[in-house]
This record gives sequence, structure tokens and C-alpha cells, in this order.
Amino acid sequence: MVSFKRLLKQIYRPNPRNLKGAAQDTGTSGSGGNNGGPSASLDSNQPVAPSTSIQRLFPGNNIYNLIEVHVPDNAIVDIVFLHGLTGCADTTFLHKETGTFWPVDLLPNEIDNARVLTFGYDVDVAKLFQPVGQNNLQSHAKNLMNDLARKRENTASVSRKIIFVAHSLGGLVVKKTLALSENSADEHLTQIARHTVGIAFLGTPHRGSDLAPFAKAVANIVKASTKRINANILGVLNRNSETLADVEDSFMTWLRRYPGRCELTCFFEELEFRGIGMVVEQESAYKC
Repeated sequence: MVSFKRLLKQIYRPNPRNLKGAAQDTGTSGSGGNNGGPSASLDSNQPVAPSTSIQRLFPGNNIYNLIEVHVPDNAIVDIVFLHGLTGCADTTFLHKETGTFWPVDLLPNEIDNARVLTFGYDVDVAKLFQPVGQNNLQSHAKNLMNDLARKRENTASVSRKIIFVAHSLGGLVVKKTLALSENSADEHLTQIARHTVGIAFLGTPHRGSDLAPFAKAVANIVKASTKRINANILGVLNRNSETLADVEDSFMTWLRRYPGRCELTCFFEELEFRGIGMVVEQESAYKC
């Protein structure tokens, strides 16, 4: 599996002068850093002493909406992280044993001129796939679009490139966000889709040409959730499969309209979930 370091460099194609102590794209850590010691690699298996604190990044356990977690003075790209159904903004990308929050503790060692943001949202499974109402897929996508557009306007970064890193169903939120942005009548909202240059999907189900496996993958994610779930939710997914189809169709329309604008990289799981097996099969995860 390709390393995150290689992935982000491939998408972003940074100028080597902007990388402090970055290794070549070999999946190994480089040398350098502020203290002259070895820098942490994104795909290193070695424990890393955290340089940040979750409490500092998310004071008062404020994990919802758009939050800046790393803001360098020389930022020229925005990287936005989204959690999935079973996660939160402060835990999905956290290595619990060491307390390492890799978007902040590791990523800047490789790409030092990226502003890093997280988007947290309340995942109410019973409402997520409903066609209307609060806390459904469209409302989360609207919130992400509005929050990100407002943040970029307020920080004079409207024309900055955007990369999304989305886990699980967070990838569906990103897809819906780009569709809403593309079709918006407001110029300040269309800039989100216009400046998105890369998306990393981490275990996100994709439809491909067949809706059935896609709906099954989404259902598996729901079943694997540790949240309390209404027993009828799987039936809701089947009844509202057109909601899932709409997300995929609008996203593919956007991709075809601007070929070559956005680079996609999809990751799939390699370990089975107890009692379920593979939550998102490799075939579904690779149909992006």
C-alpha cells in the first residue's frame, strides 16, 4: 500500500524547497528537523513522541465543524480531514498508544506549507441517509462547504488549492460537498469545487456501475459502528438507495466535467472486522 507521504506528494507535487528534511518517495523517513535528529515519517511503524495535545487542538472537547489544527505562515494548500461513521475529529487520526495526532505531529514534517483542518459532524445514523432533515448527508455537506468557504474568505486564501482526506462515509460527505459547490449560484461557494485538486479516500465505498455492492458496503459500515443504531436502519438504506445513487452520480458528473483537475487515491482495508468480515471490500473501495 502506498504511503501517505507519497500520496500527498503525488497529489500536491510540492516544490522540494518547501520540504524540510523530507525523504525521497521510498516510504522511509528522512533526516533533518529542528533538532537535527530524524524526522518522523508518515508511514513509520516506530512510536513517535507527540508534539501536540488533543486538549490544545480541541479545547473544551470542541470537535465539531471546521477547525484549524495547524496554520503555518507560508501555507499554500489546505488539507481537510474528515472522520467517518465510527469516529470523531479528535480520535480518527490519533494513535492512542503514543498520543500522536498524525495530521499535526507527522504531516508537517513532510509538507511544511500546508494548513491542516478537521471537519467534525454529529453522525446520527437514523437521519444520515434520509432525503430531508437535519444531520443528513446533505446538511453535513452544506455545513462543510459553507464553513470552508467562509474560512478561506476570512483568511484571504480563496484561491488556495484544497486536498481532502476522508475516512469511510466521510468520503460521501466530500463527494456531496463538491457537487453542491459545483452547482451553487454563489461565487464564493463554487470556489471549493474549483480549487479541489486531490482526494484521499480511506475505506470509502464507491458505487461503480452497480448500486447493490455499494449499498452493502454502506450497510456494513453501519453494522460495524459502535454507536447505538436503530434496528431498522438497514431497511432505511434499502428504501433510500436513490440517495446513495445521487451522491455517486453527481460526483462522477463533476469528475467527467473537469477531467484531470482532481487526483483520486483510494485505500482499502486489509484486516477483517470481527463478526462482519471486510467492511468495505477492495473492489468497492477501488471504484473511485
